[in-house]
Amino acid sequence: MFRKIVDLFFSLLMFALPVFGYQSDFVTYDWFCEQASTTSYMDHIPHWRRLFNTIKVRGMLECGCGYSSAYFMDNVDNLISIEYITPGYGDHWYQICKSLYSDRPNWIPMTYNADYRSNGFNNACAYQCAMHKDYALIDNIYLIELDRHFKEQIKNANDRGCPIDVAFVDPGVYVRGDMVKLLLANNIPVVAAHDTASDYGTKEKENLYGWNKVITPANYVKIYIPYGQGTTFWIHERLPSVIASMLGYRDAIVQMQDEGGVTWQELTAIADMPQFLPNN
Repeated sequence: MFRKIVDLFFSLLMFALPVFGYQSDFVTYDWFCEQASTTSYMDHIPHWRRLFNTIKVRGMLECGCGYSSAYFMDNVDNLISIEYITPGYGDHWYQICKSLYSDRPNWIPMTYNADYRSNGFNNACAYQCAMHKDYALIDNIYLIELDRHFKEQIKNANDRGCPIDVAFVDPGVYVRGDMVKLLLANNIPVVAAHDTASDYGTKEKENLYGWNKVITPANYVKIYIPYGQGTTFWIHERLPSVIASMLGYRDAIVQMQDEGGVTWQELTAIADMPQFLPNN
C-alpha cells in the first residue's frame, strides 16, 4: 500500500520538478524523517547515516532498489542497484525507480531474471515465501547463478575503480538470507540486511526471509540493531573503527529503548554523536 501511495506522489511531483537539480531531489533525509511517522519501510536510514559518518564508501551494491537508493547515491561514489524479478514480482517498481533516477550519474540500475528464465530462482523465491524453508536442499542451481551474477558485478566495479565496500539486502523477494550468505562468501567488507527482526528472538522459527541460513564467518562481526523492522550489519574484522562505531551506535539505541523508547530525531542525534567515530 505504501508503495502505491508513493507511486501516486511521484507521478504528481513530476509536474512540479525544478529546472535545476535531480528529479529525486525531494528524497532527502528530512523527507525520510517525515515518512517515518507512517511507515517502517525506511527505518534503516539513520543506521546508514551512522555508517556514512564513519567510513567513505566507494562502491555499494544494493539488492532491491527504492527510495533509499537516493540517499545512498548522495553518500557513495557509485551505486549498483539490482531489482530481482519473478513471475510473482514484476518490474513495475523497477521502472518507477529507473524513471526517477534516470538523471543520476553515479547510479547503475539492472534487473535480475527479467525474462523469468531461471526456474530455480523462481521456485526458490516462491518456496521461501510459502514454506519458509531452504529450497537449496532441493535444487541449489539458483545459488550458483546468483553467486555468478554477484561475482560479475564485483569484478565490473573493481574494473571501474569503485570496488564494492558495502552491500545492502532488502529486495522484494524472499531469498534474502541466500543473498547475504553469498555476499559474505565474496568478502564484501560490510554487508547489511533489513527486516531481520522477522526471524529474531521469539519469531525465529518463522524463518520468513531465510536468515537462519546465514552463519557469520569467523572474520566478521555481526551487529543487530533492534529498531523498527530490524537491521543487521556484518562487518569484516579488518575494519575495527567501523565495528566500534556501529557497536557504540547500537548500544546507545538499546539504552534509550530501555529508558522508554527512541524517536527518529533521537536516532539522528545518536548517528551523529562523535563517540567511536574515527579521529575522535
